[in-house]
Amino acid sequence: MFRFIFCVLCYLTFVSLPSSTQAYVSFLTTEQIDTVKAKVQVDLDAKKALLLLLRQADRAVAQPAKIPKEYAGLAQDYRCPNQGVLLNYDEKTGVHRCPIDNKQYSGEKLDAAQRFYVHMRNSRTTKDLGLAYALTGDNKYAATSRDILLQYAKNWSEYKTPNKDSHGHLFLQLLDETQFATNIAWGYNLIYPTLTTAEQQTIENDLILPLYNIIQAQRSDKISANRSWENAASILLGFAIDNSLWYKEAIEGPLGVAEQVDKGVLATGLWSEDPLANHYTTLSALSTVAEVAPRFGYDLTSLPKFKAMFTASLTITEPLDQPQRISAIDLYELAYTWYKEPLYANYLTSTYTNPAIKVDRVSYRALFYGLPLPATKAAPIPSSPPKPLLINTEPK
Repeated sequence: MFRFIFCVLCYLTFVSLPSSTQAYVSFLTTEQIDTVKAKVQVDLDAKKALLLLLRQADRAVAQPAKIPKEYAGLAQDYRCPNQGVLLNYDEKTGVHRCPIDNKQYSGEKLDAAQRFYVHMRNSRTTKDLGLAYALTGDNKYAATSRDILLQYAKNWSEYKTPNKDSHGHLFLQLLDETQFATNIAWGYNLIYPTLTTAEQQTIENDLILPLYNIIQAQRSDKISANRSWENAASILLGFAIDNSLWYKEAIEGPLGVAEQVDKGVLATGLWSEDPLANHYTTLSALSTVAEVAPRFGYDLTSLPKFKAMFTASLTITEPLDQPQRISAIDLYELAYTWYKEPLYANYLTSTYTNPAIKVDRVSYRALFYGLPLPATKAAPIPSSPPKPLLINTEPK
């Protein structure tokens, strides 16, 4: 019965896949590109961020990605058994070495875990190359991203995990598959105009559609951080090919973004699942959607509980929260741009200027969305009554 339902789902999804003659909507506006170009002329951090992005893109062009034909294991498995730190991989010998005691390890479990980092890095590379192309117009970046996407499309049928309990296809767990998918969506969308019709059809039919289908077949059936990422991936893939059936269902439908925020966020602004890491996982997924959603007629930043999530994670005092806050700093680049709250600016300023943390303001989100920050902390903002939920479903 499950196989029959899955086949029907695949068919219905396939017939709803738009042709490559669709109206193209870029994830980035011309105004955003022009703003970045002007910004790097006067902002040292922005200039550093751009140079870093282009250096990474140039490295990808000079050293074409190696794309394994085997599935990816679990990231947490790629660690020294005793010390818990990441292993190092010797590509020539295929040995995994612990940097602490220099002991060597081998085996399929470690090989698969190491492939996790390769596959995820490749997906991020397609996005970086797309951003580089959008900013420079240099076709070498688009061509390199195209080659990676086409290779994954070609390999997709071979990525069958050996674990029958696995919810993923390329990855053992679906959460990793969803985060891979959002990067692929960005990479494809940004280089779309440079592709031939045949290349567009191959990537959409043999990579984007199968990614979407595996997520739909295995997605969670409850309010959860995992379902938030499953929604995010479905939406970004839908945005990438302008398939409104995909993204409307994942935003407006049962257990979609609107319901997840409404029912999954507590009155305190914290996500309802423990541990606290789930709060940041969910916030990251929601921000990934909200970052692009206005291009497709949705303003998710008007959801009052969404804003409350940013404030709550800065005002709680749990000791374990600080490292997670730091890893989520990019989200506050977005939040400050959206809400102009001094509290968020204070957090960004204090983090970037803290010598013990040593975080540079060089991410792509800082480059594209980052506003000037105050040199000193401003006064905390007073609390205000929540705004009514508003989702604009009319495309712009």
